[in-house]
Amino acid sequence: MGTEGKVYLTGRRKRFLELATSVGEFVISRAETVEDGVRWETIGYGGEPEYSTHVYSGVSGIVIFLADLCRITKDGRVREMAEAGGRWVDRTARARAGGGVGKYPGLFAGFTGHGLAFLKLAEATGAQFWMRQAVERAEAIKADDLSTPDLILGAPGTGIFLLRMYRATDDAKFLQRAVRLGENLVGGAMRGEGGIYWLNDAGEGVRKSIGPAHGVAGVGLFLADLLRLTGRDDFRETVLGSAAWIRGRAMATEFGIGWPRFEGDAESPRVQWCHGSPGVGLFLVRAFEETGEAWIGELATTAAEATYRAGDVRGNPSQCHGLAGNGELLLEMARVFDGREWAVRAVEFGRLAAGYRESVDGVVRWPSDEPGDYSLDYMMGASGTGHFFLRLAEPEEVRMVIEG
Repeated sequence: MGTEGKVYLTGRRKRFLELATSVGEFVISRAETVEDGVRWETIGYGGEPEYSTHVYSGVSGIVIFLADLCRITKDGRVREMAEAGGRWVDRTARARAGGGVGKYPGLFAGFTGHGLAFLKLAEATGAQFWMRQAVERAEAIKADDLSTPDLILGAPGTGIFLLRMYRATDDAKFLQRAVRLGENLVGGAMRGEGGIYWLNDAGEGVRKSIGPAHGVAGVGLFLADLLRLTGRDDFRETVLGSAAWIRGRAMATEFGIGWPRFEGDAESPRVQWCHGSPGVGLFLVRAFEETGEAWIGELATTAAEATYRAGDVRGNPSQCHGLAGNGELLLEMARVFDGREWAVRAVEFGRLAAGYRESVDGVVRWPSDEPGDYSLDYMMGASGTGHFFLRLAEPEEVRMVIEG
């Protein structure tokens, strides 16, 4: 991060660390002690209460937040609850999978998400038990059987986990498996219409999806990370082609540039992490960082400007649809483009998110995605908001889930 932006954020470290700690206390207060650890009831994507092991709307995402909070604050109580949550994830996932780690490897909705939570616990505690759990998940990935171009469920998210494991262990086999996933994605890409894209079926029919959750931007995030580590021409070509295809799908909105969920979408473009300028912008920032192409940097800046102008457009502080996820783009702009202005804007989104804290009879609580909901999960609930506060406090020490 540039010097001016770093100094500006450092001056606000105490405030955002207090906010992250407040979220952590709220999350811990809602924990349920069970025989095999602790668990949390969360609200799933469909709005129903659940006890899920997933990163997206379950306990693994909560463990990721608590593990990072423990690593930064050294709080013993936070560590205790993070590890208890990790034990529940491990034992529950094995029970549901008949003793194995699970059938589906997706980062946000599968066993590699569990692995990322365990890796975070290993980094926070130094305990080899958690590293062994993470390694077991990484070794269970069968790269040649996985080519789905979907960050939430498929190869891109799984590849990001493999890259994290490679960085943590320096074991070349994890990089080799990630490269194989990248090669599968490159081989399955469609070429035409001004660039490179993928067809994806996320349960609603085959589409040319755009944003990071299920579309080209999500594949591009992973391939840009692979490019960083390998320097391979085929990955560079695909990242550039993906950015070109995305540029061709840009639309004018009331806030500036925007993107629909998929080509031919009848709805107006959204401004949120999963679909729209914030998530697409995260890919463009990473693509610019790895390729140095000026036009990609300009497009990333335009996406970030639209994200900033939209402000609290969805009226919530969450990662997937609200201020925390949108604010991640502003933080990445501050890091890559060496500017204080973007750091100021990221802090502004942090302050807006802080405004959602509630106090009822002296008890603090943090709302989630929908009015009246108080889920503790990562993507739509309090843990994701807390993680954004933690990123604002320690932007160079705490990484996004989607960073390989």
